[in-house]
Amino acid sequence: IIRFDWKFNKVKYIGKEIFEANYDENYLRQQYEIVNGKLYMPFTDRNNILVFDLEKEAIDILMLEKGEGWSTIDYIDNVMWMAAWKSNEIYKWDLRTHEVIKYDFPYEMNTGKYKFAFSYVAGKKIFYFPVTGDKIISFDYISGRIDCAIESGIITDEPLSTYSLLKSKK
Repeated sequence: IIRFDWKFNKVKYIGKEIFEANYDENYLRQQYEIVNGKLYMPFTDRNNILVFDLEKEAIDILMLEKGEGWSTIDYIDNVMWMAAWKSNEIYKWDLRTHEVIKYDFPYEMNTGKYKFAFSYVAGKKIFYFPVTGDKIISFDYISGRIDCAIESGIITDEPLSTYSLLKSKK
């Protein structure tokens, strides 16, 4: 983790030895959430979540009971919603109980190896944007209903650079 101090114009590297020793083939994507002073980032190729305490500058690597890696993460009411990186699944991780629930898609969404590039919360839905597929998925996190929100008709094994989202923090 690289932390930049704007006030003193200094760069600090935190936890480099942890990653070099244990996570040489796994990586984190740009999606994250900050909750109660902690940054949460999912690993893409294992069921771990990096938790970085922003004040203490301490790193913890959590292992969840289900999942094989995620590319997205969204925080809503003490729950992290995460889309799988290599399968058509959405996971609900309750931060209070630590229970993990998996939601399978009723159809094959992507033809490529990697499934989701980004996610975006709007109202009671989370929209999941594909890496190589042609369908934007709409997930109602209240009912658990999964629908195809938009189908572009473009099917390719090559990553599409059609979607680009940035989360804004309040």
